[in-house]
Amino acid sequence: MTPRPWLADLRKAACYTQSSLAEEIGVYVTTVSRWETGATEIADRHRRPLADALQLTLDELNKLLDPVARRRAPGGAGVTGAPGRHGPGAAPAARPQAKTAVALDVEGTAPADGLPADSVERLRIGLDRSVRTADLSHLVEDWELTAYEHACSVRVAPPNAVIGDIGADIGDLRELINAPPPGLDDADGDVDIHQSLLRVSAQLCGLMAVALTEAGELAAASRWWRTARQTARASGDQQLQTWICGRRALAAQATGMPSLALRVAEQTRKLAGESPCAGSAEAHAARALSLATSLTTSSGPARARLAMAEIAGLEELFEQLPDEVRTEEHALWGWPQRRLRSTRTAVQAILGPGTPYTDLTGDLESDLKAELHELEPEAVRERVEVKLKTSMVLIHAGQTSHGLDTAAAALDGLPPDHRTATLAYLARRVYQCVPERDRDRPAAHGLQTLAGQYWR
Repeated sequence: MTPRPWLADLRKAACYTQSSLAEEIGVYVTTVSRWETGATEIADRHRRPLADALQLTLDELNKLLDPVARRRAPGGAGVTGAPGRHGPGAAPAARPQAKTAVALDVEGTAPADGLPADSVERLRIGLDRSVRTADLSHLVEDWELTAYEHACSVRVAPPNAVIGDIGADIGDLRELINAPPPGLDDADGDVDIHQSLLRVSAQLCGLMAVALTEAGELAAASRWWRTARQTARASGDQQLQTWICGRRALAAQATGMPSLALRVAEQTRKLAGESPCAGSAEAHAARALSLATSLTTSSGPARARLAMAEIAGLEELFEQLPDEVRTEEHALWGWPQRRLRSTRTAVQAILGPGTPYTDLTGDLESDLKAELHELEPEAVRERVEVKLKTSMVLIHAGQTSHGLDTAAAALDGLPPDHRTATLAYLARRVYQCVPERDRDRPAAHGLQTLAGQYWR
């Protein structure tokens, strides 16, 4: 994380506060703050309006942001040398004149020549605030659909692509909860509406934590897990609390923290009690995987038995899950058959040979092929996970060259924005299976490189 004090200097020179700059370019004030501290990159879609506000050309802003100058728009004028007209001590620039307001046409669409994405977002925010009425009949339903859409996207989209979208909706929802429309306080069932909005808020916070975990922002994810659980508790939804807790346990395991995962899984069990739910399934999965990954020479057989006992318990629990949980294939809070198979194959691949619980040439190979066949093409990361598990199985079986080739092919086809922390940890597990004599191979270095993006 590299702070950008020069960005704050340019903002002040242009007579903006963080709040007024955020309003000018259509983002939240926390986004501007994160830009200036270097906590997040400035997306391409925000660069032109930011450059306009600071009275820079787009090329000038890109030169400041990027080590190597890049042109991001056809026909952009080149600049020689670094811009210096707004440096500290320079005379404050005049505030740019407000952009001409653009009206919606009768069908509610933008004009034919289009609008920049940020202008559209500012237009939406203003309209959303203007049309709030006492008609609350679809308010909760709309927000529940929004949360569901994000729950589907987090699973398949690059994490950095969804973090901003989830954050924008959390900001909208927070404003709605803090400053409800006039009819909310007088509406029948207003308490239920408020609780429902809190429930959606908790769902969005949990999804934000998942996305941040995948992006490798583990400290930020930890804070969002805490907020998600507190908000779920405020909503009164016990099963949602359980899901958030269970999912956090699974995230801890998937990023190399088995001890934390076991502790959080135990908390989840206490929350769930005797109620079969998705959170309970997440906790079983986290516990089984954590036991398998924390094997030592002395505890190996005992932990292997415990891990496979957790899998047996998970299989029994799966049969008791509500139909809406078992049949939900797309949203992150579903627990379909493929999740059960994926957990079982992961534990067996990690345990490897030497235990009576794994068959590296029979059922496990068939299960991995079936698992890959069931995944839709857009589930890029899950498909790579299956291939890395297959690589681990082959290496355990003595087919190191084949296993490394399988891993290399999987990683070569993985887009850079899908190289997540959880995949990096799995790549690290595969690398640890490679015999010392084979670790100088290029494919082994590829595994080490991906793991090294998050762990040293």
